[in-house]
Amino acid sequence: MNEFKHLSTKNNSINNNKSYKRYDKLSIHNIKSSENSNIYGLELMNRSNDDMYEFAKASTNYVKEIDKKEIEKEMEQIKSEYHVDHCWIKRNSEKVGVVKILRSTFYGFGLSKNINQDEIYDILQLIEKDITPWSGKRIETTIHVDYLKFVQKNGYLIEFSRKKMRLKLSEVKNIMDNTSLNSEIITKRHLNGLIEMFIDAYRGSVDEKIGMFGTSNAHSAIQSIFKGSFGKYLREMSILVKQDHEIIAAIMTTLTEGCPFIVIVGVNRRFQKTGIGRKLLSWVIEKANQNNYAEIRLWVTVENKPAINLYD
Repeated sequence: MNEFKHLSTKNNSINNNKSYKRYDKLSIHNIKSSENSNIYGLELMNRSNDDMYEFAKASTNYVKEIDKKEIEKEMEQIKSEYHVDHCWIKRNSEKVGVVKILRSTFYGFGLSKNINQDEIYDILQLIEKDITPWSGKRIETTIHVDYLKFVQKNGYLIEFSRKKMRLKLSEVKNIMDNTSLNSEIITKRHLNGLIEMFIDAYRGSVDEKIGMFGTSNAHSAIQSIFKGSFGKYLREMSILVKQDHEIIAAIMTTLTEGCPFIVIVGVNRRFQKTGIGRKLLSWVIEKANQNNYAEIRLWVTVENKPAINLYD
């Protein structure tokens, strides 16, 4: 199952060692296993091109990402994330995994296949021990469901879920006629109008409440689509809809893992439940069929029922 859970500790369920001093750059923070003689450690990636490339390669191999990137794209992202601690997970002297830590949140967590279940518990405790002095009473993580039981055992509670949906084009029925849409191809000159519309479209939604998309990150989120952070931007499969010169709806698509990936779709709240969202989706499906793609992919917040209803 390709699904991610976002969890947090709701109370101080993790022992907060106030005397602990965060590890210095390039040093190793260790923990000795209670089950075996292994010593597990976190080591900060250094920012040399060689180490960043190795980290990017390990991430593509180990991490069950929301969407897999090519090594070069992953490396570009790592280079831009100066505010994130990119950490190697080590067993004795061997690098066996990676994790990204941002203040009280860890994500991008992945381990090699030769790590057993007991070791996963030890490694997660190691990460918690590193974060705890900076987290107060709350640690958050976005993690693949394969690791769910391990973090839940440590007291984490599920807040929301992200699930990948695949629309097999050969099975899609009831394509809506979209010829009536007053649409045009999206370009960067539409940026400000797009941001304003998407903010309105997601206002009050689950995605805004959980920080997935809202006023605080709308500009960077839309810019990142143009820049290729979610795969190659498919200009020919990204359109907006206007009424009286106002952008009232839009859909933006990239190419990820060889398939069109709908990164975001939104409709101004005044025009929701009028069928525009389904017409936008139908338009992308038609374009995908014309270009001989077998399926379309997208991610959706499971708790966002209107979005689920749109794609079902």
